[in-house]
Amino acid sequence: MKVIHEEKRWIGHINTSPTQPNLISFCHEGPWEKVDHRIWVMNIETGDVWKIREGKPNQYAGHEYWYADGIHIGYHGFTESLERKDGKFLGYTKYDNSITEEFEFPYQNMHIHSNDATLIVGDGQQSSAYHGERYQDCIFLWKKTDDGMEGPRILCKHRGSFQVQHVHVHPRFTSDGTKVLFTSDRTGYGNVYLVEVPEFESLPKLVDGKLVK
Repeated sequence: MKVIHEEKRWIGHINTSPTQPNLISFCHEGPWEKVDHRIWVMNIETGDVWKIREGKPNQYAGHEYWYADGIHIGYHGFTESLERKDGKFLGYTKYDNSITEEFEFPYQNMHIHSNDATLIVGDGQQSSAYHGERYQDCIFLWKKTDDGMEGPRILCKHRGSFQVQHVHVHPRFTSDGTKVLFTSDRTGYGNVYLVEVPEFESLPKLVDGKLVK
């Protein structure tokens, strides 16, 4: 065992790039709006450490993950300001911060995942005026278009409780993008489930909190 980095912080959520063996990402754990900065990357060969998505006042991003290319990092977050106290967004950035793209939408996710920027999966842990209590136990999909992110479309219900970390839904695409793996305690115990992903346009969508088939 070898110590490669140490701080007077709670370091967690460590992920290795799937294609760049010298790169890892990690975070400073804690309430997102109270830690000094959430998302970090380290080059384990040189020891260099740097912030991801720096310089965004009153915006907090996290639940970071690597795209399949091992170059880009996806995340989601929220905005707190006098103008937008509950603004939500998702996005991605290149590991060196040279490319960043983000999309705003009035919806709260607990976790998201994708293999790239074209199709994103998220769970509906928190209710809001946008989707209401009725749909907070669903898994949703968003598709990138020329106009932004289309969706959400409902893939299925997960019916997870989120009562402890072990049964957080954590939806995740398979490497070929044809299925989504997730956790649910719908039976009272945590189990892992696999659901097929059909054509995006065939799935029911939410428009102003109403289901449209």
